[in-house]
Amino acid sequence: MKRVRIASIVILVITLIIAGTNMFFVALPDWSVRVTHIVMLIALIAVIFCTVRIRNHGD
Repeated sequence: MKRVRIASIVILVITLIIAGTNMFFVALPDWSVRVTHIVMLIALIAVIFCTVRIRNHGD
């Protein structure tokens, strides 16, 4: 679970960098912004799930 959590955090950081690039530097196409935010939501759900699982079960 800890590896999944770390991978999800890395993916979350990458998507945040892409979203920040879209907001401050370069306007990205609509489809790439949508895909980035969908991946961000999935990574956020995975981080929350793994954090709760690690706290409850101590994996």
